Amino acid sequence: MKATAEFRVTEFYAKEFLPADLGKNLTDTVRKVQVPVGSEMYEKIGEISKLVRTRDHKYFFAGWNIQRSYSQNELDSAELLRLKITRAFEPAGLECGTLYDQTNTCEVCHAGIRQTSELILDLNTVPKKVDIARTISDEIVVSQELADILTESKTIGYELRPVHHKHFAERMSIDLNKTAAGRELLQLAQEAGCPHPTWQFWVWLNKPEQKRLREKVQAETSVPNKLTRYHKEPWYQLVVTSSVNINPATRTGIHPFDEDEINEYRCRNGHTIGLAILAELVIDKDSWDGSDIAATKQLFGVNRGLLRTSPLLVISQRLYRLMREAACKGFTVEVVHLVV
Repeated sequence: MKATAEFRVTEFYAKEFLPADLGKNLTDTVRKVQVPVGSEMYEKIGEISKLVRTRDHKYFFAGWNIQRSYSQNELDSAELLRLKITRAFEPAGLECGTLYDQTNTCEVCHAGIRQTSELILDLNTVPKKVDIARTISDEIVVSQELADILTESKTIGYELRPVHHKHFAERMSIDLNKTAAGRELLQLAQEAGCPHPTWQFWVWLNKPEQKRLREKVQAETSVPNKLTRYHKEPWYQLVVTSSVNINPATRTGIHPFDEDEINEYRCRNGHTIGLAILAELVIDKDSWDGSDIAATKQLFGVNRGLLRTSPLLVISQRLYRLMREAACKGFTVEVVHLVV
């Protein structure tokens, strides 16, 4: 594994502390600097960061990211991999009419915000040509193609729920039992093992094979485009139902040179364990039940405005291979370490 750290350094400090030819200016005030993790320059940036924080009470860099690259053998040998969703978008569900309940959240980190309605988004803003993406509130959506992969391969550990386009969210519902085409559709869904009203029904319904019946039901009910519940292409909310436990060996903190010794972003109730994860994820092996996708019990981040604390996601080797073979887009993976 090779790790490269990227920092967005304030140009004022870059000129004071860094070589002129190190990095690339993104604007007049921000320089992008990439260095190998553990290198002499990486360690120097850590020392400068602490100096600037102590001397000026400011941050040397405004943003950071660590990219880890693996050989294919390393990826193929891992039992679990961390799923990192690379495409984010807005507006978030709350801005589009999705309902949330915040009455029973943690008094320290405010974790526990509960979604109480189906997800409503502006589907015009979902990134193009990807199969998985997330809002800035960490609401995760997957494409019809990825939904088909998940359901047809009988992967476990999740549910897929309908996503409504915000302009159509308040349309009247259709009673499929009231039309001949609707009853035919329900019967076919039952025979396919996707009975209404399970979440599997909606994935099955939006397959191309059901297009004729969808159009027939819409014609009989005189409600065009209602049945699919979607705008243009269908999307589904990924709701992870399986969980795993993060081992204390996992490094967490604010940034690579600040492990948050004063616990500013850690919850004494154990819900949120850091603003960010600083190294590869370590999981207690006996906490994994074999599901193909799972979320960590512990959360990261901060609840502020539309930002939400959220778990990390892990996937099985089987699901990773399915997604890779199908050339799914919108994600990367990292090796997860399992400890007994």
